[in-house]
Amino acid sequence: MPDPRAVEALLAGLRAKVLAARELIQALLDKELAEEKEAGTFRPEQLSAITPEQKDLFFLMAVSDEPGVKTITDALEKGIGPHAVGPYLASLDDTDLILRLFALSMLARMKDPTSFEPVVARLASPDPLTRTAAAGALGEFGDKRAVPALVAALDDANLLVRERAMESLKALTGQGFETVEEWKTWAVKSP
Repeated sequence: MPDPRAVEALLAGLRAKVLAARELIQALLDKELAEEKEAGTFRPEQLSAITPEQKDLFFLMAVSDEPGVKTITDALEKGIGPHAVGPYLASLDDTDLILRLFALSMLARMKDPTSFEPVVARLASPDPLTRTAAAGALGEFGDKRAVPALVAALDDANLLVRERAMESLKALTGQGFETVEEWKTWAVKSP
């Protein structure tokens, strides 16, 4: 895929497939909820116990297995190259979580220097799954300039972000520290 327009077209197709899969999954959930209400087995506390983050994770797992989505992501993965950086960078701000996460993953694989700072910036995203993916992408990126940002991410309010930041730090530095304090001490002493 030498033309960035091909990547943009595939990303547009992925966006449409993800939206259709989300709508189908939501319709199935609505149907199940209606059936539970009709049968008298519905418990409202079950719904309120589901966090938005858990719902996003559910959609992510379900949508990523949808055949049309898999076909497009496979084609996009084969088209990794410098021509794809722009469309993936643009997808970092997409309103759809799945597209943002996919863009982070692809940019990490490409290791293009122009995408390093935008990936680091996603550690400040209000969305914890985006922050988690950014921390993982920085580990895969392999650029040790990410160490200070990843050490800072060890203080994130979200456990997944903290765990992914620690995994990435271990991958980038070869150090095996298990606590935030050990990483912070090392980061201060390390050149």
